[in-house]
Amino acid sequence: MNVIRRPLTLMLLAMLIIGGCSESADKPEEKEEKQTVLQYEGKPLNIAVVGENGPADFPGVTYHTYSMQNLANKDQLEYDAIIVMKSEFEEAAKKTFTPFFNSIDIPVFFSEADDIGLWAFTNEESTLDTAKRNSAGFIQGYRNGTAERESKGWSYYLPDDPTEADRTKAWVGVFETVESIGE
Repeated sequence: MNVIRRPLTLMLLAMLIIGGCSESADKPEEKEEKQTVLQYEGKPLNIAVVGENGPADFPGVTYHTYSMQNLANKDQLEYDAIIVMKSEFEEAAKKTFTPFFNSIDIPVFFSEADDIGLWAFTNEESTLDTAKRNSAGFIQGYRNGTAERESKGWSYYLPDDPTEADRTKAWVGVFETVESIGE
């Protein structure tokens, strides 16, 4: 009886070893670390966007596109935040909009603002040229202070040679910030 068990045990052991080797050799992609897709998962947000090409679509985020003039002329803004796209910086930096940017009560973010200071939009003495900086956040934002709260600013940086995932992470950070303000 020992004669039958020994070959059977050896055969089972050999099958396990061979099966384990072939499994790892057949599926090397499973050994690679899978990237998780980062998405905004907070409460629904309504965002006013100045410029035609706004941020990428995110579930739960609704964009409303305006020109700078139309947005500044609205009697009441019922949005969670404003995003100004880089293509509109020249228009937004006009002195006629400085009072708007200094009095707005919701957060304002500037996309691809990594080479300017936000004072280009909030200080009548500044221009885009005088507000040039060597390094600033890819997305910069602020919320004006009131008698009840201090003003607040945010910067979202990208690494050198950023990927689309890096940009997505920055935008998710913006939306999470906006959500936390509304709580």
